[in-house]
Amino acid sequence: MNTRALLDAIAVPRRRAAQYALPVPADARRRLAAAWTLLALVSLAVSGVFSVLLVLSRTPGVKDVFPLVDFFRVALVVHVDLSVLVWFVAFAGALWSLNSTPRAAGLGWVAFALACTGTAVMALAPFVGAGRPVMANYIPVLDEPVFLSGLALLALGVAAAVARGMWVVPPVGARLDGPGALRFGLNTSLVAAGMALVAFVWSVWALRALPPGVDAKGYYELAFWGGGHVLQFAWTLLMFVAWLWLAEDGGAPLPLTPRTATLLFGVGLVAVFLTPLIYLAYDVTSVEHHRLHTWLMRFGGGLAILPFALAVIIGLARAAPPRAEQAVLRSALAASLLLFGVGGLIGLMISGSNVRIPAHYHGS
Repeated sequence: MNTRALLDAIAVPRRRAAQYALPVPADARRRLAAAWTLLALVSLAVSGVFSVLLVLSRTPGVKDVFPLVDFFRVALVVHVDLSVLVWFVAFAGALWSLNSTPRAAGLGWVAFALACTGTAVMALAPFVGAGRPVMANYIPVLDEPVFLSGLALLALGVAAAVARGMWVVPPVGARLDGPGALRFGLNTSLVAAGMALVAFVWSVWALRALPPGVDAKGYYELAFWGGGHVLQFAWTLLMFVAWLWLAEDGGAPLPLTPRTATLLFGVGLVAVFLTPLIYLAYDVTSVEHHRLHTWLMRFGGGLAILPFALAVIIGLARAAPPRAEQAVLRSALAASLLLFGVGGLIGLMISGSNVRIPAHYHGS
């Protein structure tokens, strides 16, 4: 038995595949989604500029022109936040805008304006602020008012986008089909993002009682640990939506029925609802709080990944040769799966503080 025959044997029967694609509206929602997408692209471009500044800040004869003593770490903070945090937030905003009714469009634009302003302030902070880089997990920061003000504005923008997304969410439909499954997946990502915001606020509120003079690295590590872990669930759920949509438009539909896909989205969300229990059971500063969030992401977050990844592999392996316009989409899907898989494997090998940590972040 050859490889294709084996894959066909273990996959579901070849009946008419569900159409995993959402209609793109022609009204204000389309313009709002395009605006969020532009923010995502600009954030990546500016993060690339900061990667060049990273190199220049360590180049003999050039590094002396930079305004801060430790400009390398300052530029690294902004590079990471723009290329990871703002990129994901903006792309999520684009998808949430497509998955909405036309109501409350003004709130959507307010969310976008807040996110843009926050991003701009964060990008300018190295040149007008006081520096003080803190390499905290998930959200590294510059511990000074300018950067933190930008981060707060970005958070308000995300909160407004999540609030609008939950308010104007379209019905999934009584008869679950491919678009309904995608909408359900986008709804689960909204819930996860909302829970992450709650976790961030909960952590910061709990840390208000810390004595003065606490090390900045320790403070931000505790402040962002819980919410940062929950935020990864939101990004993973959005990745599943992207996989289904890319596979559909790339001519490699996945062997998943809408009900199965919806179940997997639900499984990916279950662990998110355990987050409040961790906060209620253990203090934010406790070792147990730290370990349970790690365990929750490692095991709870991985339950739906393997079935989705296997479906992508099967879909790509048994798909007909792509047309010209499908080839790039199929390549993007394969690259996403490979990069995410390698990043996840590196994450399992992390022990202590070493180069595996940034490799894991870049991959997954």
